[in-house]
This record gives sequence, C-alpha cells and structure tokens, in this order.
Amino acid sequence: MAFNNSTLTPESLIKILAIYITCCALPVLFYFTPGIVPSQNQTSLTPTAIRSLNPAAKSQRRMRHGSQAANRISNRSRDSSISEGRLLRTRPDNWIGPKGYVTFKDKRPLSKQCQSCALVNSAGRLLGQGAGEDIDDADCVIRMNSAPTEGYQHDVGTRTSFRVIGHRNFPLLLSTMRKRRWYLGDPATRSDLVVVWHYGVRWKYNPAERWCRVFCVMYHQVNVYLSSEQVMKRNEQMFYKELNISKSEVKVWMSTGWGAMLFALDVCDQIDVYGMIYEDFCREHPNDTAPYHYYHDDAKKAECGYYNRSEGAARHGHKFLTEKAVFAKWAAAYGIRFHLPYWDDQLKGYGADTVVDTLFKRRYREYERNKRRQEPRAAQAKAQNATPSA
Repeated sequence: MAFNNSTLTPESLIKILAIYITCCALPVLFYFTPGIVPSQNQTSLTPTAIRSLNPAAKSQRRMRHGSQAANRISNRSRDSSISEGRLLRTRPDNWIGPKGYVTFKDKRPLSKQCQSCALVNSAGRLLGQGAGEDIDDADCVIRMNSAPTEGYQHDVGTRTSFRVIGHRNFPLLLSTMRKRRWYLGDPATRSDLVVVWHYGVRWKYNPAERWCRVFCVMYHQVNVYLSSEQVMKRNEQMFYKELNISKSEVKVWMSTGWGAMLFALDVCDQIDVYGMIYEDFCREHPNDTAPYHYYHDDAKKAECGYYNRSEGAARHGHKFLTEKAVFAKWAAAYGIRFHLPYWDDQLKGYGADTVVDTLFKRRYREYERNKRRQEPRAAQAKAQNATPSA
C-alpha cells in the first residue's frame, strides 16, 4: 500500500499511532484481566479467592440464602459502630496482641493482624444453615481442634487460617499419617496451628512438645505457634477472675473455645462467631438435640445435654455455659457478633461490669454452704474420736 506524503498530516500520524498502540495493547489487557482469560497464576486461585474478585458477590449470595441470610444482614446492620471495612471497638485492658504467640521452631512472633475474623464453633447446629460462604468472606477463619471442612463446605466454609488446638488434643490431631497429611501436608487443607495450654504445665516435658519436635520440623510449610507463658497466665487469670473463685478451690479448667476467643481478641479487629449458643439457650430450648459437633465423631452427643452435665458439676470439669456468659460481657465491650444462633436479644443488659451468675456459680455456692454446715459436725466427730474411752 502506497502513501502520499503530502496527505500525511500530523493529525493523521497521531490517528495511525493510536490505532497501532490499541492493537498491540488489547491482547495484553485481554490476557491479564481477571475473569476473561486466566493467566498461569490465576488458574491456581481457589473458588473462594475467585469469588472475592467480585465485590458484589457477597450481597448476591446472601440474597440467595433466603430468610436466614436476610436476618444476618439485618442483625449486622443494627450495630451503628460497624463500618464496611473495620469494626470500631476498644481493646481489652490486658490485650497482648499477636506477639504473644511464637513459632515452635524459631520462637518468631506471629505478625499477622486480621481485619476481620470468623471464629467457627464446631457445633452440629451449623449443619443446614448455609453459612459457609459468609465464613469464607472473612479475612481470617479460625477453627478449633480437629474440626474438618471437607464434606461440610456449604455450612462451615472451605478456608482455615488458624486452627486453635488444646495441648491435650494436639497428639490426637497428628496420630495417623492421614491426619498429618490433612492438617500439615495438603496445601488445600492445612493451616497455621496455634497450640494453647494450661498455665503451669511444663511444656518441655509435655507429650505435645515431643510430637511437635518431630512433625513441626518435618512439615515445615506450616507454622505451629505456641501461646506464650504470658498469654496463658493472662487467660487463666481472666478465667478465675470471671468465676470469682481461686484455682485451688476447684478443679475446673478452660475450654479450647476460651483460648480461641482470647486468641481472636489478640489478632482480630472484628470478630464474628458462628454456631455458639448463649448461656440460657438450653434452658429456653429444653428439647434441643443438636449434636455437640457437626462432624461424625460426636454426632450422637447432644450439645445441650453435655453442657448441662458439665455445668452442674460444682467442683470439676469444663464450664461451657459460664464461658458463654463471660463472652456476652465481652461482646458488649469489644464488639463481638454472634450468628446461628444470634445473640442480639440476649445481650441486652450485658456490660463490662455485669456479674456472671450461672448454674455452675449457683451450684458452687450451694456446695460451699453445705460444706460450712458440715464443718462443726465433722469437728465434733473428730474430737469424739480423739477422746480416749474410759
């Protein structure tokens, strides 16, 4: 094709140059734009990551979820302190932060601060609720002990950022090759682990330490964080302070859920809890038979039945419902939100100064009264036994 130099004006040259640049740039833009032709890196994105590319996807999914989703949205919007990006709340006075958790291998402190966290309880009442995608939308997802995702993605989500494990459960978590592959090896299912333990336990001689010495090094892709002595002392002090009893008086201990909630307070700006019942739930629902766990190992154990039995023991065991009453206090102070069931109505009247008075506290007071009544009789009987017979 021949050009007449006399017809090539500066304006024509600019148009030709623009057409040339457009023709060269379009294939490049077409290749790298998400959702058109995936690049090599984009093909490895998980379904959750791909969904997050669409900012409108979250609200669209909630509309599809029906009335449960509509209730979730309305409950969340009631809190005037909630902004789109960050929940404004105060920090606990004894907040330690991520630095209170250090890696087993090199004692490197946790550096991640999560903008939003989904703390997923392992309760069976999550089944059939379809909360999985809402859970996956959080910046970080926290699970407890061996709670799986495979087969339950629709209700509990697919992602796990941190798995909080009680030190007694840690060896069980790694007891078989299949479990080690699942929790430590497979990129699709592994996550960072956070091991919480009881203050005063000699970690160096604990079975969990021996297991970690082997497998935490073998599966180096996973960070295993240990709660520091400072964290565990804080956790225990808060526990017995809320119970208003001393450690020497009873043989009760913190649950993994207690450690997980305090971990969330240390690393999350915003906390949404899924599947955790409030203190009076079982009393209000006497016929509730939802299983303790959503997965198979505890499918026949009813959550309310187990909680009531544990709560009724005056001097030993976990105090799950008492912990829930404390969480209600913290919800008012720190902006924690609870879903499935929702706690909105139950939180009315709760505040940082609320005195917790649960079934356990009442049983313990009754035990103390009986003990005081029996003391004179015991002393009299002892004196009679000590008196020599004539």
